[in-house]
Amino acid sequence: MLESKEPVAKRRRGVVNSSKYLRNQVKYGRTHGKQYLNYKGNSVSAKTIGKPCSCPMKWFIKVDEDNRKCVFTKFYEMSSKNEQDTYIQGRIEICGVKRRRKITQPGIQTNRSYNHFIKANAINIKICQSAFLTIHGISKERMKWIKKLSCNNQTSQDQRGKNINVNVVSDRHRDEIKKHISSFSVKMNHYSNKEYQYLNAKLNLKIMYNLFREKYPNYPIKYSYYIKFFKENFQLHFGRPQVDVCNTCEDLDLKIKNPLLNVDAKRVAIAEKMVHQRRAKKFYSTLKTATEECQQRDDLVAISFDFMQNLQLRGFPTQDKFYLSQLTIGLFCITNLKSQKSFFYIYHEGIAFKGPNELCSFILDYIHKEINENVTELHLFCDNCPGQNKNLCMVKMCMALKSTGRFDKISQYFPIRGHSFLPCDRAFGTIKRKRQELFDCQGSCHRRDVKF
Repeated sequence: MLESKEPVAKRRRGVVNSSKYLRNQVKYGRTHGKQYLNYKGNSVSAKTIGKPCSCPMKWFIKVDEDNRKCVFTKFYEMSSKNEQDTYIQGRIEICGVKRRRKITQPGIQTNRSYNHFIKANAINIKICQSAFLTIHGISKERMKWIKKLSCNNQTSQDQRGKNINVNVVSDRHRDEIKKHISSFSVKMNHYSNKEYQYLNAKLNLKIMYNLFREKYPNYPIKYSYYIKFFKENFQLHFGRPQVDVCNTCEDLDLKIKNPLLNVDAKRVAIAEKMVHQRRAKKFYSTLKTATEECQQRDDLVAISFDFMQNLQLRGFPTQDKFYLSQLTIGLFCITNLKSQKSFFYIYHEGIAFKGPNELCSFILDYIHKEINENVTELHLFCDNCPGQNKNLCMVKMCMALKSTGRFDKISQYFPIRGHSFLPCDRAFGTIKRKRQELFDCQGSCHRRDVKF
């Protein structure tokens, strides 16, 4: 098999073109008798039928030219060398020695003789070994090896290229690498149509490899193999996707990286960023503390609430409805930090809007239906949206709940803008992934038995 002069297209990532490998081209050329280039780059000619044998019985002429070509073609159309060797074994007959000659070398005694046959026109024609080798285009050494296997009642097993590499990694070591990588905790993404798993941002492959070497110092695992195993067997990422980007953080980062600013200005920017991030972390520490207190106290409930990004109904292919405006679906989620369960209010824009009146109505309905009467303290966690959460309607609702004696204490917490990831966002990410999977599988959103 010669190399094509046409330019070979670059293979797509993840697709293995094993037929283009040199070892496979050499193997194919040897098995099928084609012309190919060996490992040194030299051209090896194709197999052909050799010259007639010079024996006095003229065995070669007993098989006509058409039958010789037919046998030669069928032999090299076989898929593997093992199949060819099995075919040759079937054309050899082992028999006893009929005529013994004087032994020139002491210690050598021949107890077997061989007959060779070729099947032509459904008839087995007996020929000599030289004619058999010439018609099939094989060497005398290969025939000698096949005869040895036949005498020992064995079949041919091609072992070329199957030698075990001394540098191969054992299955036991591979299992230990897999267990070690799986031992690291991962986090799921949010605001995405597909599921992605993320490792800690402080980790990298070099740190993970060093930890593996500390745990298994006697394992002969190299860093390059550790990276290869990680990429082939895991779909993990480091850090978290930057979806909710804070404007203040971006501006301070640009100042810190700006080469035109002096050292004092950069120090001020670094200090401002540290203060900003500490203020942002204070909200999450309060959220964590409230979650732990809810697990311990029966008279305390903490909830987080937020609107999901608007969902558009899928378009219809019919002409009458194609040019009409599609309805927008609103989803309002309330997550109980004590039970870690989310409650959704779903409606379209023809029923209500997304203002403070709707939000207060949802919260009151949730309090009456889901919160027990013995709860006296309520904590509210939401973002800084002034049109929904930080307004007079929300304040009056909390004051009304306090004045009527429903709660003794109501606390509302707001995060720093740009650092407003809430437990509701995890539920939103799950809905988006389920919705995308449903559209990919069904091609339509007209299913009423969808369960999130």
